[in-house]
Amino acid sequence: MDPAKNNRSETRFLSGLTHELRTPMGSILMLAELLGDNRSGALADKDLEYVAKIQQAVTDVCGLIDDVSLLNKINAGRMGASATDVSLRQFARRLEDTHRSAAEEKKLRLEVSCDDDLPGTQMIDGGLLEQILDILVANAVRTTAAGEIRVNFGGLPSGGLEIWVRDGAPTVPADQRQAIFEPFGHTGPQTRRKLGGQSLALPIARRISRLLGGDLALSGWKDGNLFILSLPLASTPPDSATIIA
Repeated sequence: MDPAKNNRSETRFLSGLTHELRTPMGSILMLAELLGDNRSGALADKDLEYVAKIQQAVTDVCGLIDDVSLLNKINAGRMGASATDVSLRQFARRLEDTHRSAAEEKKLRLEVSCDDDLPGTQMIDGGLLEQILDILVANAVRTTAAGEIRVNFGGLPSGGLEIWVRDGAPTVPADQRQAIFEPFGHTGPQTRRKLGGQSLALPIARRISRLLGGDLALSGWKDGNLFILSLPLASTPPDSATIIA
């Protein structure tokens, strides 16, 4: 079969599948919420615990459906980048404000810093950059049990931008670092537990980074993991084949 035709068929199939799944999942969630209200008072506390678990499970599935839909959109070349002039230091402050509460709930220290030589502004799609960093910081908060999470904005000698997110989670083995960027990549059970489950968030973050003309990599260090986002000086979308790679 022609690979291009096969990709189009897969895209249509996934688009239809996610659309069909949203309706029953929404119905289940609505019914679970009605049960959770317990207006009749017929449910015991233990029953309400089960209802809460159903709600959380359905919410997780809905999130996965959204992720599959977004990944399918990126792979089909239907997601583009539009560069505008973004104030990087203001962006860094907003990022810290967004995730500070979640970190504090786990008694984690979140520190977002900018190098002195960081350019004042960058031509980039701020919405897509925010989406990448929200994924990385939320992942760091979720997987770090204690300690600190550090985010740093710095410039590259070429004039581009490098942002790294350092967590305090158990270090992912070197032979499994590539797999976590692959949708449902083959990582060991211990690595899946370290990452809080087999999510599509990190594969999406890498796809978006490549859509911006950059890349996302992972390296380990003695007390955690270091995600490194590298972006060119001016972000322009590459062709769709590069995005999918």
